[in-house]
Amino acid sequence: MLDAAAAGQLEAARQALADGAPVNAANAAGQTALMLAARRGDEALVRLLLAAGADRNRTDPAGRTAAELARQQGHATLAALLSAPESGLPTAR
Repeated sequence: MLDAAAAGQLEAARQALADGAPVNAANAAGQTALMLAARRGDEALVRLLLAAGADRNRTDPAGRTAAELARQQGHATLAALLSAPESGLPTAR
């Protein structure tokens, strides 16, 4: 799952989730698949992970959420999506 998120491989991530990969697992740097996808600006992957139950409020060891990582990389629209109340979240594609 983490490798798929880091590489932006949507179908591989979808398959990993179907195979039971934990959506909130973190890599050695303490970042989850959602954080990796947010840093890359990968909206489709972010939506998939959120729909699968990814924790948007989890922080990395530096205290950054996925929204903050997206914002730092210049992905303002994605950061806004990640900061939106869960009830207003659009569905995964």
